Amino acid sequence: LCEQSGISVPPQKARFEAIHETYRIALEYARAAGLRVLELPADPDTGKPYPFLMVTFQENDWDDHAFNQAVGLVGHLDVVGAEEEQFHPSINDGHLYARGATDMKTVVATYLAWMADQQRTPGPKPPFVIMLSCCEENGSDQPNSMLSALTTLRETHGLEIRTAVVGERTGE
Repeated sequence: LCEQSGISVPPQKARFEAIHETYRIALEYARAAGLRVLELPADPDTGKPYPFLMVTFQENDWDDHAFNQAVGLVGHLDVVGAEEEQFHPSINDGHLYARGATDMKTVVATYLAWMADQQRTPGPKPPFVIMLSCCEENGSDQPNSMLSALTTLRETHGLEIRTAVVGERTGE
């Protein structure tokens, strides 16, 4: 994830190919782990350049009212502009140095790895939904933003996200 230069701001310098590749990596990981996914796909022809991904456990049904009021594990896959060498991850003294390592890609990887591990474990699963934006750095002012995802869950599936965990450690 950290190797992808998915820059979303400023908009005229957005690297959509890298944003979509980062999205594809997360999507394929979730599918390979047997997790349930819900996509708001990118469609540049209709003014939706950014995709949005939601992931939950296979046992959780988007339309099941027992799943209502799930907890959102919020993250984003886009980054702000940087020097190109920042997209070449390295580990130094046990620390990962890479673009997006603390703002947000390691958190997203942790969410996905934890959920994949839990999916392999027998028994009931918690009502969690990973919610991954690709346009957070530009203020989520684009279609397929967090608001779009919350609206889709509510209007299409009757699902409300009322509690969210955001693991971003930027100190902001």
